[in-house]
Amino acid sequence: MADAPTDYLAAYCENCRALGHSISHCTSPCGFCGSTQHGTMNCDAKENACLCKKYPRHTRSECTKPCMYCLYKDSNENNAQAAQSHSVGQCTRGCNYCLELGHRTQNCKALQNLESRQCPHCPPETYHWPVVHETCPVENCQSRFKCTDHCLKCG
Repeated sequence: MADAPTDYLAAYCENCRALGHSISHCTSPCGFCGSTQHGTMNCDAKENACLCKKYPRHTRSECTKPCMYCLYKDSNENNAQAAQSHSVGQCTRGCNYCLELGHRTQNCKALQNLESRQCPHCPPETYHWPVVHETCPVENCQSRFKCTDHCLKCG
């Protein structure tokens, strides 16, 4: 009975969060791209998997989360509703990863050699778009995006 905790951990699937099998034996859609044609461990598109979750089941170009880049860039212009009308994957204005203008997130050169999809600024196993580290927590700040007047952690 001493082996029970090890067996329990080995039988937990990170992909579908079910007990009884490991990720290498999971029959749910691929955790990286959402395909039903292959398993998570055999995904050729995992380099393009979205950053929003550990196993997002979609690529960066298919992310449906509201475009945070435009939401915060336009917050001074009272244009937040327009910014929420498109997703991270649809934004043509700027990149939600490197936060620069002139290219779309799925074409970002910084993402081509990405060693890990985890946030480099947060504790391990944290997944989200980096824009959260560039926005001021002070709600009425005149430059919420890349603010230099307030502490980005506490205001």
